[in-house]
Amino acid sequence: MNRPRVLLVLALVLIVSVPSCLLLDRRSRTLRVPEPRAAESQEARLKNVVQLSFEGENAEAYFSGDGRQLVFQARSTKVEGVCDQIYTLPVDGQDMRLVSTGKGRTTCAYFLEGDQRILYASTHLGGDDCPEMPPHEGRRYVWPIFNSYDIFSCRPDGSDMHRMTHADGYDAEATVSPDGSLVVFTSNRDAGRPAPNLACAW
Repeated sequence: MNRPRVLLVLALVLIVSVPSCLLLDRRSRTLRVPEPRAAESQEARLKNVVQLSFEGENAEAYFSGDGRQLVFQARSTKVEGVCDQIYTLPVDGQDMRLVSTGKGRTTCAYFLEGDQRILYASTHLGGDDCPEMPPHEGRRYVWPIFNSYDIFSCRPDGSDMHRMTHADGYDAEATVSPDGSLVVFTSNRDAGRPAPNLACAW
């Protein structure tokens, strides 16, 4: 995936719509979202900017290898106590699907080579609830280092989940090598503080 393409999708996915029914009823993994529409943008360098999402917060949106889908993390602002979860969304803006378990907190999802599996980090093994955030102390943004984060892979429908990391401590922020053979991720398993590590991809 080339860098301009990644930057383009980050500009396209603005605010994700995650109705409470999807997050509270884990039996349903699909929902209808509003029709995409031309986004009001002051961006002078991009044309035909389309808004694909309409409520809540989102981040880390990336294309599938064939360019037909996005995978990203999203959190509804309408449901208290619900953390970021992983979703897929076709580029036409319809048929958004929950990939992760709906439990804990998730981050940093990518399609693996061939688009048959998705990689992401989650705290769900440490508990169903959203982990408590550390004090912000007046700062606008704090990235919490939860030791319950581990890295998982699954099929795009969320099935056949495999746990990829088993060490104590924070394992997250994974990304995939161009040939799909390796995953690089952040971990504090060795140094006591976050540092890059390598692992083989599924």
